[in-house]
Amino acid sequence: MRRLASFVVTAYTVIGLVVWLFWGRYLGDVEPYRSAVKAMNSRIIVDWFFGPAWNQPLVAIWFAGLCLLCLVLFINLACCLWVRMPFNRLGKMTGKRAALLVVHLLLALVMAAHAVSLVVGDKHEDLKVVQGQVVKLQDGYVLKVKEIEFKDDLKLLRLEKRQARHAMNSDNFHRESNLVKVSLLRNSEIMEQGDLCILSPLSLGKWDLVVTKFNLKQKNGREILSANITITSGSQALIFFFLYVFFILSLIWLLVASWQNGANSGLHKDAISSL
Repeated sequence: MRRLASFVVTAYTVIGLVVWLFWGRYLGDVEPYRSAVKAMNSRIIVDWFFGPAWNQPLVAIWFAGLCLLCLVLFINLACCLWVRMPFNRLGKMTGKRAALLVVHLLLALVMAAHAVSLVVGDKHEDLKVVQGQVVKLQDGYVLKVKEIEFKDDLKLLRLEKRQARHAMNSDNFHRESNLVKVSLLRNSEIMEQGDLCILSPLSLGKWDLVVTKFNLKQKNGREILSANITITSGSQALIFFFLYVFFILSLIWLLVASWQNGANSGLHKDAISSL
């Protein structure tokens, strides 16, 4: 166990992760792998891995390797906590060692939460929807797009991406007037409903909804208004938010405790030299 807890294992694993992530970045920038990597962000990872990921086996193998490296790092962290942290002397720990223990524990929780998020939850990213469309969610819920309203000039939606970015200013684009009206249903009964607009997320049940853009799509020779929405399980987002807040606070605590420890050591050396 001491070998697994060694800094050498940590260093090699972190270096391996960096190299592996750079390889993943390369795969995400070139075809035919780009579309497979992009699809990874559009659904729960376990559904992606046992489904469309194997359309490009190299991407699936890359992701499996990434998970393996993360598992090794987690085992290294757990062994380090078990071997090096004096749990039998918690009441006598100094500020620096206490902060170091909390940082390690929170890092382990963050990694465990990310592992759970691979298989738990509900996610639909950049889903293109039209009026009347129904999206199936978990636990028998469905999201129905009742209406899509775009009150500004439709010419804005016909522009190329770069032109649209400059044209959609506060004078031409009024985000609160352009809406996606949705309802959350279960067994054909409306549970909740609300309006989505850009930069204004909406929570329905346990889901958070965001509209990212409006589009015009061609169907049967005519233009139809559509929108891109992202749907995620809100409870997971809240858990990650608090975990990362506490983790950052613990890092600040560790830095302050380390600085105080160094300052106290310096004062002690000065006192000895003056004698």
